[in-house]
Amino acid sequence: MFALDAETGDMIWERPGFSTYQMITNENRIYVNTQGSLQAIEKSNGEIAWRVIFESSGTANIVYLKGYVYHVRDKELVVVEDSTGEVVHREPVPDGTFFWHVAASSDKIFAQTSNQLIAYQAWHLRD
Repeated sequence: MFALDAETGDMIWERPGFSTYQMITNENRIYVNTQGSLQAIEKSNGEIAWRVIFESSGTANIVYLKGYVYHVRDKELVVVEDSTGEVVHREPVPDGTFFWHVAASSDKIFAQTSNQLIAYQAWHLRD
């Protein structure tokens, strides 16, 4: 994984040996699903801000919404607080199948299972 200056093409930083399945970004960080972990990388210098290691691999996507990263991992939706990397919630798949995809609107998280699409209230709106 590496960052390049968009105007010059010069390398800003490099993180060798870094395996990725999917990446998303916000203003300051890059979030990476490595299948066995979820990591936050600082855009400015490539340093790892935090890492959540999972017991099994997970190939589904991740989304970011207002301070939280959402990651569906087979039988659960994991909510991770952006500034600390703390797992603040794990939501089991309600229909006994698997989570396949997660998406976000401005105030909801949508998780697709094998049988249904579920709309969850975004974590930052929780009472």
